[in-house]
Amino acid sequence: MFTDAILAIAATVLIFQIELPRELAPHSLWRVLTDQWTTLLALLMSYLWLTAGWLNFRRLRRMLRGVDHYATVLYLLLVMTVTLIPIVMLMFTRTLGTPDFHLGVQMLATLGLINGAFICALLLYSARRGLGVPSMTDEAWREVLVPNYVLTALDLAAIVVAARLPWLVLAFISVDWMYSLLPLFTDRVDAADGTSQYEREPDVGEIWSGPET
Repeated sequence: MFTDAILAIAATVLIFQIELPRELAPHSLWRVLTDQWTTLLALLMSYLWLTAGWLNFRRLRRMLRGVDHYATVLYLLLVMTVTLIPIVMLMFTRTLGTPDFHLGVQMLATLGLINGAFICALLLYSARRGLGVPSMTDEAWREVLVPNYVLTALDLAAIVVAARLPWLVLAFISVDWMYSLLPLFTDRVDAADGTSQYEREPDVGEIWSGPET
């Protein structure tokens, strides 16, 4: 799928930031790698965050039976924010141990805010347009929307708080993203035969006009 291809590229792009000399002096490989520890850390953290993003996209596709034009635009904007993770993470790790550390944390919080805003917009639009599968009742939509509203509001607050308490905000951001790695209610299996409660995973490229207005 388009999304999988984009995330696969984003997950590997930072590897090109790792520089290895053509000729290594004896016993110098470890020093070469440790000199680039911020890039290696950015690579690891970006991969984990992109994995969380991929899981969220998978959950989203399972909640929808199709998308119309505006849902597709919101989905693509959401994908764009996730592809920014590697470069923002690299800039953040370069601020570690510097007076600009709080700015690096604020960049992460800002990306989280933008990502959360697009997620909320897409979920709310899909709910109002009736784009969900039959399992997505009003109660199910609320169960998805409310936590995302709360987390997005906290991301906004985190941008302000990061100026004073950057490590606390960094911990919150990490928990916020890593939360997606846990099995959420949309991952549960309800059917006796072990199949998912959702019928299928539609391709985002599949256009469904939605109900008549």
